[in-house]
Amino acid sequence: RTFSFRSFPKDTKEKRQELLSAFQGRGPGKSLNAAQLLQQFAKADADGSGELSQEEVSAHLIAACGATDKDAIELLQQSAQFWFDNMIINLKEEDSLSRGEWIHSMMLKSTAPSHIAAELLNQRLRPHVNADPQFLANVQGLFMAADKNGDGSLDRSEWTAALKSL
Repeated sequence: RTFSFRSFPKDTKEKRQELLSAFQGRGPGKSLNAAQLLQQFAKADADGSGELSQEEVSAHLIAACGATDKDAIELLQQSAQFWFDNMIINLKEEDSLSRGEWIHSMMLKSTAPSHIAAELLNQRLRPHVNADPQFLANVQGLFMAADKNGDGSLDRSEWTAALKSL
C-alpha cells in the first residue's frame, strides 16, 4: 500500500511538513542540546525503565507528529522501527535503547551529513561500546563539559579549550 498526502485536507500543510521533517531526521531532536534530549528521553520512557523499547520510540514519534490518521500512524510506526534499529549501538541481548544511545542518535540525526555517514560512525563506535559500556556516556560527558554555552555544538573556541584541557 502506498501512502499519499493527497488524502489529507489542504489545511494540514503544517502537519505534512512536520511529518516530512521527522522522516528526514529533522524531527524530534533537531537543534536540541544534551539536557533537552535527556528530558525528551524521559518523556518517551513511558514505563520509567530507563531504557526505550521500539514501542516507546514509535509512540514518541507518533505523538511528536500529532498523527491520528491510520495510514500516517502506520507509516510512522514503520519509520520508528527503522529509527530504532539504527539507534542501537550496544547490541545487547535485549531490544532497548539506553539514554546514551538516544542522545547519541538524536544528535547524530541532526548533524550527520547523511544516513551513510551516521551508519559508518556507528559501525566504528560499536566495538568500543561493546568493550566498555560507559564509552558513549564518557564521550557525551566530555562533549557536554566542552559545550560551555549549552547550544548542542562546539564552536572553534570551545574546541580549542577542550583540546587544551587534554
